[in-house]
Amino acid sequence: MSKEYSLLIKNGRIIDGNNTPAFSGDVLVKGDRIAEVGGPFSEEQADEVIDAAGNVVSPGLIDSHSHGDLDLLKNPRQDFDLCQGVTTEIVGLCGLGFVPLGKEQLEENMKYSAGLFGYDPALLDYDFSSFEGYMKEIRGAGINVAVAATHNGARIAASGFYNREEDKERRLGAMGEILDEAMAAGCIGMSTGLSYYPCAWADFDELVFLAKRLKAHDGAFLTHIRYPKKGEPESALNEIIRVGEKSQARIHILHYRTKYPYDYGHPKRLLGKIKEANSRGCDITLETLPYLSGSTFIHTILPGWAVEGGLERTLENLKDPALRARIIEEMQYLLGITVMGNGKPPRFGHVGGRPEYSGRLIRDVQAERGQELGELLLDLLVESGLDINYVGNEMEEDPEISRILMEDTMSLLGDPLYLCGGDAMPYGEYPHPRTWGCYAKMLRLSREMGIPLESVIAKLTSHVSDRFRLDDIGRLEPGKRADIIIFDPDRVTDRSTFETPDLPARGMRFVIVGGKAALKDDEPTGTLNGTVIRKTGYEMK
Repeated sequence: MSKEYSLLIKNGRIIDGNNTPAFSGDVLVKGDRIAEVGGPFSEEQADEVIDAAGNVVSPGLIDSHSHGDLDLLKNPRQDFDLCQGVTTEIVGLCGLGFVPLGKEQLEENMKYSAGLFGYDPALLDYDFSSFEGYMKEIRGAGINVAVAATHNGARIAASGFYNREEDKERRLGAMGEILDEAMAAGCIGMSTGLSYYPCAWADFDELVFLAKRLKAHDGAFLTHIRYPKKGEPESALNEIIRVGEKSQARIHILHYRTKYPYDYGHPKRLLGKIKEANSRGCDITLETLPYLSGSTFIHTILPGWAVEGGLERTLENLKDPALRARIIEEMQYLLGITVMGNGKPPRFGHVGGRPEYSGRLIRDVQAERGQELGELLLDLLVESGLDINYVGNEMEEDPEISRILMEDTMSLLGDPLYLCGGDAMPYGEYPHPRTWGCYAKMLRLSREMGIPLESVIAKLTSHVSDRFRLDDIGRLEPGKRADIIIFDPDRVTDRSTFETPDLPARGMRFVIVGGKAALKDDEPTGTLNGTVIRKTGYEMK
């Protein structure tokens, strides 16, 4: 048997992920495991030595929110993650996913979801029919991957892209069995996206049923909550708190922060509602990210009846002159709170078949085509076959509001109930800059705002692994997986902007995944040493 390859990292400023003070020391790695931390250790103990003098040595960062479900298969290196120091990402978020689907349902869902994930027929040859099969397909990327089951994957597998009341009992039974399979395969839990169909058709009873099933497996219920009812800004949050009360499941609310004009400047008001619910026995955490705008596919604004039946039926409805006026009327509210919300107008991130529109402000394309906004969006949805997304811009009209919202965001991220989720969407010519910059931006902001780096590293490592029961990662401790980053704390920075969103971050000297260097001096090495990180308690069958 060949000897395990060993690596010694010497003279580093060690931040171990436990939110304890940094200390000078060494880290000894043997194979894909951390052998010892502290030292000093002799260089004779290792096959390779890295002198980390002047640099921070910490656990690899964990992206708690990625939409790289398909990109991992097309671009397994995941350079945008490595350049930020991310060594693990969690996929299957916002209820959007493709497991467990057979080939016909898989193709339909990939086409319907193309605006966010892209459609590549070559991916139909991969195994999405079971969680175990999918995990085998994504194993061996440049980074590690943990998986959440998705509400839409389960719903489509159970009853297609329909909302039939007569199917409810059978659908719930089938989804429960799918959740059992997911948890047996080591998934962290399940996500739902209540602003996206078919997830959005779920009623309160369905959400409680799923959450209780997850509770039985100690799985997390991750939720992109509904769009709020008109005039009831807390309606969506109140629904999820009720789900938490009724199910007693671990609830994690995705991308939730203060909003203008409702509660900006009052992060304690938002947190107070969650903490009060937790005091009554709920177990709710949240996440946000250091940006003030979002990105998603355009057809999230369409009413549910217009998309029922899936891709072809949706396109037929959008083409029907008798239905267009109704669709445009019913989507006005969501246009106001999403695509054309407050602040600098959004731009198209990608428009299938119309690359000349990518990166351009929607209002400029609207003026060029001489169309009302609703007509423009419906036409482009048809022309692209739903393969279209938008990227919001940071607010510019009122710098003071932007300042307050960013202060709110950083205040929330400082609270123990909050995680940072990058919400990476690595698709389209103009992705949101968060894809290439979120975690580097967090490290930069900690430097600029005087936030202790120890607390930021813990937020991006052990807090995530603890919340989702991923005990093999998140800390520099003997026996843990050797996912380690070495970086210059005075230099690390994001460079992606809304105009040039795919500029890689800088400042990482080494990113080590499973004991092997996946990046050296800001340049990915091409090493594919990632694995699937399964929820603690999973036992290989």
